[in-house]
Amino acid sequence: MTTGRSSARRSATATRIGPARILGPAAIGSGIAGLVAASTAFAACPTDLPVVRDIAAEAFYTDARHSIVDPEAVKRNRASLQALDRSLWQILARSNAHLTSGSRAEAVCALGLLAGQARGGAMLGATSSMQAGYERKWRTAGMAIVYLALRPQAEAAQRAEIEPWLAALADRVEATDTRPANWNNHHYWIGLVATAVGAATDDAARFARGRKAFDDGLAAIAADGTLPRELERGVRALHYHAYAAAPLVLSAEIAARRGEDWWSRGDHALRRLVDRVAAGIADPDGFARRVGMPIEVPDAGTVAWAAFVERRFPDAPRFPAGPRRYSWLGGDLAALAAAWVPAAGAPGRR
Repeated sequence: MTTGRSSARRSATATRIGPARILGPAAIGSGIAGLVAASTAFAACPTDLPVVRDIAAEAFYTDARHSIVDPEAVKRNRASLQALDRSLWQILARSNAHLTSGSRAEAVCALGLLAGQARGGAMLGATSSMQAGYERKWRTAGMAIVYLALRPQAEAAQRAEIEPWLAALADRVEATDTRPANWNNHHYWIGLVATAVGAATDDAARFARGRKAFDDGLAAIAADGTLPRELERGVRALHYHAYAAAPLVLSAEIAARRGEDWWSRGDHALRRLVDRVAAGIADPDGFARRVGMPIEVPDAGTVAWAAFVERRFPDAPRFPAGPRRYSWLGGDLAALAAAWVPAAGAPGRR
């Protein structure tokens, strides 16, 4: 992502990370881009996709701040997750093609593939590590959002397969939320899973847990829009502000579809956070001074949720142009925002 400023404008206090950064989780999450672009070229819906039950992954940060990426560990994770992700990306691509074209055939294909993953118990097996649990959490969020977009097209038999599977995944994800003293962006992502799966399965109790996690996130947002736990991430502090905003924005949008205005909760705290991220991208030197060290500027995938902000709040600070795609938020967020948010804005607009 560019910030619209010349390289001379960027002083030594702001930086982009090289290959280690490109291999990070945001870049992996943005991997849907090519499949979305190519989805209309698919000759036919796949008859089946591999089902991967177990997830193996390893931690890839090498420092106490969790800010320095080991590129070799990330490469090993990508290889380990490749079979699972190829299946899930096919579903994302078909779902996104439905959103952008209105094709009933693409929706039917995506739902059939999703039901196949459900029948096989994808991601319901063992996780090798805490990192593997994170990988399941992010992918569960992405599949739940995809299903929410497709649910009006689903047949009763498909709902009977997909919804219990999503609930079982959400149970496993929520069971990992056991460290309230250390809650940070992971807690908000677990909340997104609860919100999305609660909405997708008409589970009021689960949806309420998602709302509680959302409110926990709002309570952590300072008056200046920063998140103290994410400020601790050093060079990746701005990246993790953007990454923490992602599940909060999507949770608010899912709630809006149910007639609940979460954008106004906590005295519009979420707007403070997203505005702070936009300001940090526009002036990375200023954010670097706030952190006290050089910072990494988030890439386009990490702020793909800006598609919703830009559509809902015409007065919001502008984010740099770029693809609004992130796999584990549903893929093509520009298309999703266009489908979910009236162009003139909706509840929560100031």
